[in-house]
Amino acid sequence: MLDREGLHLLLNRPGAGAAGHPDDAGRLPAPGGWSRFQLVVGDLDAELTRLMKAGVRIRTGMVAGGGGRQAVIEDPSGNAVELFEPPGGQG
Repeated sequence: MLDREGLHLLLNRPGAGAAGHPDDAGRLPAPGGWSRFQLVVGDLDAELTRLMKAGVRIRTGMVAGGGGRQAVIEDPSGNAVELFEPPGGQG
């Protein structure tokens, strides 16, 4: 993680953590389409439920890993946005 003036940049390599998993349609991570912003949330289940009801496209359902839980949604332009819940839901 790179940290400067309140901005945290998390980098990951293909195949590491949940970022290396295929999406719900079976597509594997590929250059140019898997970079994303991460938003920390306190209750991932509640956020996913709210967003699904609002018609937001869910790219990956909830994935649990050593650092917490995450899901990837798409903004209206198709860009990936990761919702991340740290252990204990302290978003």
